[in-house]
Amino acid sequence: PYTPDANTIAYVDTTDGPVTINLPLLHAPDDVISIIPLAATYSLHPLTIHTTEPISGVVEDVLVSVDNLSIDCRRIDDTYGWLLARA
Repeated sequence: PYTPDANTIAYVDTTDGPVTINLPLLHAPDDVISIIPLAATYSLHPLTIHTTEPISGVVEDVLVSVDNLSIDCRRIDDTYGWLLARA
């Protein structure tokens, strides 16, 4: 698993297997992490976005299996947690 710093870009390559991105626990409202794929391989080796806090209000991992999907993870608050948007 890889934990990027807030307000950074995480380039992800799942060519050799699945990858897990852990969203950081130390954050502030409006922090953003942009996740950008380096290869079109999410359908073969998915990306997992993990956090112990809510993602759109639900505490659950997100599995990404759509090739070439770039995602912005934006921290909102303690209720909604992180919101994911197509970048």
